[in-house]
Amino acid sequence: EVNNIRAAHLYIDAVPFGDIVTSDVVAPDQAVHGASIEVRYKVTNKGSNTTRGDVASLNSWTDKVYLLKNGVLRQFVSNVKSEPLLAGESYTANADFVVPIEFSGEYALVVVSDATSALDERNRGNNSASTNISINLAPYSDLTVSQVTAPARVIDDPAPIDLSWTVTNQGTGSGSTSAWTDRVILSTDNTYGNADDIVVGEYRHEGAIGAGESYTRSERILLAPRSTGSYQVFVVSDARNEVFENFSESNNFARSTQTLEVMPIPYADLQVQSITTQGSAASGRPLSISWVVVNNGIGITSADSWSDDVWLSSNPDGTDVVTKFASANHIGQLAVGGLYTRSINVTLPDGITGNYYINVGVNGRISDNGRFNVSTGGPFEFSFINNNKGSSVAVPVTLSSSPDLVVETVATPSIAGEGALIDVSWTVVNQGDAAAIGLWVDTIMLVPANNVGKAVTLGTFTYDRGVESGIRYSRTEQVRLPSKIEGLYRIQVITNAGSQLYEYGAARNNNTLLSTDTIEVSLNDRPDLRVTAVLVPDHVTAGTSAGIRYTVSNQGPTATSGRWVDKVYLSLDGNLSADDQFVGQFENGASLAPSESYANETGMVNIPIRYRGDA
Repeated sequence: EVNNIRAAHLYIDAVPFGDIVTSDVVAPDQAVHGASIEVRYKVTNKGSNTTRGDVASLNSWTDKVYLLKNGVLRQFVSNVKSEPLLAGESYTANADFVVPIEFSGEYALVVVSDATSALDERNRGNNSASTNISINLAPYSDLTVSQVTAPARVIDDPAPIDLSWTVTNQGTGSGSTSAWTDRVILSTDNTYGNADDIVVGEYRHEGAIGAGESYTRSERILLAPRSTGSYQVFVVSDARNEVFENFSESNNFARSTQTLEVMPIPYADLQVQSITTQGSAASGRPLSISWVVVNNGIGITSADSWSDDVWLSSNPDGTDVVTKFASANHIGQLAVGGLYTRSINVTLPDGITGNYYINVGVNGRISDNGRFNVSTGGPFEFSFINNNKGSSVAVPVTLSSSPDLVVETVATPSIAGEGALIDVSWTVVNQGDAAAIGLWVDTIMLVPANNVGKAVTLGTFTYDRGVESGIRYSRTEQVRLPSKIEGLYRIQVITNAGSQLYEYGAARNNNTLLSTDTIEVSLNDRPDLRVTAVLVPDHVTAGTSAGIRYTVSNQGPTATSGRWVDKVYLSLDGNLSADDQFVGQFENGASLAPSESYANETGMVNIPIRYRGDA
């Protein structure tokens, strides 16, 4: 196998490559921001010739000029070269650019040839060259706002606002910008620049001001109709960031020393001055409540009617509402400093004891969670809508005695038939410490003795005569038993069944008594209809009619009443079910006494044409 390989000589020419080299970067040692800089640099093609003497040529690439500081490059010039550069040839290029106004400090000016790597070079490490340059700040402005003045209160619609402010240049010079915008902002809080800011005016300033110089401006701003609120007034100079201030913009705004109140009319300020109660506070008992309302605003009420809400709470701030009492209407305007007194009689809730608080809210409604909401249709009160509620001092409420109704006895018959009227007697005693006053309901229930099945309400009876403590009443009422029931039952009597009468604590749970004796309920006698004979043909052709005869007899102990229908079916299995075929029906001939019967001798039924088999 040593002769399996044969070699031949081949001469391969070296491919010529270009090699762009950047050198001789020339720029000023120092510059001023905002000024123009001229840069010169040299680019040479130091690529090699091939052994055959061909010369590498370069056709198109891009030179770029950068400023470098702290590892960050920023491009300023991009020169595109489109003429060939032969090996050994070079060119010198110039570039001009303006230093950004915000640049200052020590920089490297970097020139990169073929910055986009358009050429095929073996060595790219020599494509860039640089020189150092120091950039100094030119005199710049530092605008600061001061002496913002605005009125404390404006009452008009639309409201005119007279403002003035002073802008001072605290910088090193007038800077390069001679025009900027001052902006006026209304804010509902003390923070400039958040979402609640409202721009109400912008004013153009023309003309540079030197270091230490200032200007004062006064403007009248007309707010939108129906403007209302308390505002902080901010003035911002150079609001559009047109002036270079060497990053010292934090002092470009200032606020007026006082809050601006804007309103269409003078406001009223309704407040609850005092709340008092008359009488002893006891649960379930009447109590008289009085309160005084004063207008502490600067104007007469804009409305001539509103309502005051009154409620009882467990907390002194009006929350944890126990009950809402009533709303008392006020008619007539209330002048500044004017007062009015209102009184209502209420009944305290049953079963409460301890310290509670009477609350009155003016011109609004109390919600279930204890928040008092001022009405938007009442008097104009500007921003003073959070002081419309007042609370009394703690009112000690004592627990009142309550009645305690108890069913003592229940009497019923021992036997009865279904659907029969029976007499039920029962006795109720008031064993509580207080009289039972008002009306309540006693309910009679039929309960299965074995507790299987639901209880049935037989009747409800209202009692309205009142019962003193220790006194009882007896009552007998006739009720009807349900039909179609039998077996042993008991009678249950529930007094104060709907809790119409208040009974405190455990007294609510002893209102029921189940009779000791039972009632045996029997079914009433009924007729018993039976088909006692049926005569049909032995063979019938499908699709024809057939005559049948049958007899119905009453084998029960009582006569029938009313009318009924006899129905005829065909069945292939002898069991009446949903798959059987209904073929005819006949009305009964007459009512039947016990042991009587009737016969249908002429019954004709239609046999379905698709029906087959023994039926």
